[in-house]
Amino acid sequence: MVRNIKKKILVIGIGSIGFRHCESLLNLSEIELHLVDINKKNINKLLIFFRKSKSKNNKLFSYPALFDIKELKFDLAIISTNADVRFAIFEEISKKFKIKNILFEKFVFTNKVEFTRTSQILKKKNIKAWVNCPRRMQSMYVFIKNFIKIRKNKFHLSYSGSNWQMSSNIIHFIDLFSFLSSSEKIKSSEIKLANSIFKSKRKNFQDFFGELNFSNEKGDILQVANYKKKIPTKFIIKCNKDQIVIDENSGFIRINEKLKKFPLLKQSQLSEIFAIKVFGKKKILLSTFDKSKFYHLLILNIFQKFYKKKSINIT
Repeated sequence: MVRNIKKKILVIGIGSIGFRHCESLLNLSEIELHLVDINKKNINKLLIFFRKSKSKNNKLFSYPALFDIKELKFDLAIISTNADVRFAIFEEISKKFKIKNILFEKFVFTNKVEFTRTSQILKKKNIKAWVNCPRRMQSMYVFIKNFIKIRKNKFHLSYSGSNWQMSSNIIHFIDLFSFLSSSEKIKSSEIKLANSIFKSKRKNFQDFFGELNFSNEKGDILQVANYKKKIPTKFIIKCNKDQIVIDENSGFIRINEKLKKFPLLKQSQLSEIFAIKVFGKKKILLSTFDKSKFYHLLILNIFQKFYKKKSINIT
């Protein structure tokens, strides 16, 4: 673990997920946490939490805008804003500051050009970057990955439910599918989307209903379905004669008839683990930006071609 080394962390966007990142990072000691959010309520909420916490020798600085920041070097930056403004923020901080590592929240960008430009900037500035699809960090899925690997059989992963914000969250399942199969060669195989685009639960963003199927070169299959009508959530992996039923809410999986319990870590626990590994130059389980870029572009292509739109507003 990294201790007693002053690390400087920049977090931009202190909404729900940004707050959880900060909550976790404050479990570290000897850090400087620099926060940026135009919403004073978000900043004040975290300042109150900081004062009540048992944070050890940490310093916290808050700013309404990036140009107010005097510090010029950061060991880690986390961009947890909405997708529609994320590239502009990334471009600005890459010009203004020297940053060693970046964690992007998903859905990273909604524009294909922004992915290309970001890859170019990361390479030019020698910045390491990852995308926060954290199921890879959960012991439950590490166990399932090894279970599948030992059996050396194709598997079928299916997830279905109601109003689970497919537009924003499908990236998690494609990333998980890649992780479990140890394959990055993923393609769409069947598209059954509703004819209309719907309003997302989040204001000014869009969502989609229907079914999408994906496959890889090994013959593994991913099937996801988002329905408007209320139905029970089903999360199942079939591997030859074995069936794994996943209940993330309780932390249980049922393999055939046997139950197995796993600790499911929240984001308020995971960010600390991620930072420790980054600062200690350990193996990071999260997908790198360039790997995740492929999955994001796969999703954007599906939605844009199906709905004949040049841009889709996802967050």
